[in-house]
Amino acid sequence: MRPSTMSDPSGSREMFRETIQNLSRLIRALMRNLFMGYFHTPKDKRSEVLRLMGSVLGLDKDEVNQEGWQPAGDRE
Repeated sequence: MRPSTMSDPSGSREMFRETIQNLSRLIRALMRNLFMGYFHTPKDKRSEVLRLMGSVLGLDKDEVNQEGWQPAGDRE
């Protein structure tokens, strides 16, 4: 019997699906909060929020420092 056609008496597939859905909701909420936090942050501190967002997205320091990742007033 192929694994895809075997029954799953333990419910692990359903648990896996629920875990993925929960992670998706968590990531969406985190990114929404970071995004909205950017606009509620004083302009002189916004570059810190952008660096945090870049870190959450897995960007390295060079990618975060590229043009467009820093507010205009913070660019060197």
